[in-house]
Formats: sequence, C-alpha cells, structure tokens
Amino acid sequence: MDVSNIVMLPLGHVGVNFMVLNLFRRMRSKREFTLLVLGSLLPDIIDKPLGLLMFHGFGNGRLIAHTLMFNLAILAIVLAFKRDLVIVPIASLLHLIEDRMWREPKILFYPFMGDFPKKPVVPWYVRIERIVQAYHDPTILLSDLLGAILLIVFVGCIAKQQKEFKDKRSAPK
Repeated sequence: MDVSNIVMLPLGHVGVNFMVLNLFRRMRSKREFTLLVLGSLLPDIIDKPLGLLMFHGFGNGRLIAHTLMFNLAILAIVLAFKRDLVIVPIASLLHLIEDRMWREPKILFYPFMGDFPKKPVVPWYVRIERIVQAYHDPTILLSDLLGAILLIVFVGCIAKQQKEFKDKRSAPK
C-alpha cells in the first residue's frame, strides 16, 4: 500500500511546528497558539477540499497552498500589512518541509515546472486505510504523539494561567 503521499498528520504538523517555533519564541497566549495551529494546517485546510471538490480529477490533496509561491506570497503580505500574524506563514512554510514537498517539485515550484500532477482518484475508504497504514511508520506515529502531548501540555498551561488569573481577580483586597 502506498502511503508516500501521507507524510504527516494534523497533530504531527501542530506538534512539530510548536516545538520548532518554541525554540525561537515561546508561545504565551491562546492567540499565538491558535495562529500556530492555523498556519500548521493551512495548506491542508485549503488544498484537501480543493482536491476533493473542485479538482476531483486530480486525485491530489496537494495543490495551490502546497506551493512555495503561495506561501511566500502570504509571508510577504503579512510582513507588509500585519506583522503580528507572522506565525501563520512561517508555520505554513514548515508544513511544506514536514510534507517533504521537495519530493514533488512540480507542486512545490508550481507554476514554473508545468501543471499539477494528476494522481489516481481513490475512494474515501482507501484514503482512511492509507491513514491507518501510515501509523505503521514510526516517524508519523511519533510526530502525531508529540503533537498530542504538546497540545495537552499547552492547553493545561493555559487553563492553569486562567485559573491563576481568576484567583487573583477574586481574591479579597
């Protein structure tokens, strides 16, 4: 079974991006974390529905948002107009690295290398089977576990901060 198209699953994207971006800047707020999640998943949020609904004949969930041009354009727009959103395009660019897009240069460097490659259209149950099969790859399993653990830790930290904030506000003065 070919699982080469499934490189990383959602929790893995979020977890690895969270870990990488925290090396440079600590995520301290729900807003920053929300932006990180959005950027981490942005290429899939855009391309999976496009591939399934609009470009069904392509059989490909990696289209426009998995291109370098799209991601650099988002980065340029954010840097020009709304710098506080820079986490989104950076996380989206990391998504391309995590998906090993250099293995699919026609997509990564679209439109400079021709049209998007067409892949065989497979039924939904085959897609689910491929996702289950992907978990046999230790790197996919570990990245998703790391993502799940980091999400739990972050949510726990935010909940603790909110409780401490509430306690301080309700404490008698």
